Amino acid sequence: MTQLPIPDFFDASRVGEIWKVDYAARAEDARAFALQHDLKHAATSSERISLLLIDVQNTFCILALNSLSAGAVEMARSKITRACANLSIATSAS
Repeated sequence: MTQLPIPDFFDASRVGEIWKVDYAARAEDARAFALQHDLKHAATSSERISLLLIDVQNTFCILALNSLSAGAVEMARSKITRACANLSIATSAS
């Protein structure tokens, strides 16, 4: 299994913050990342490996907006890092 590097646009120090996401820039970043790491479209794979994401909205770790449990920010950082590192084997995400 090939582990991918964390994309440059991911800033782990900001996991506990809210900011306006530039979705057009993220889409361009994603295309460039896929080309750089030779990632193929999931539909071309004969294997089916899914990545299921639950409760990962960007406000999940903000104390003022949710009931923040101890360690939620670090847990989110860890999940994001693991998901990014293993994207090369996922053929779908939900």
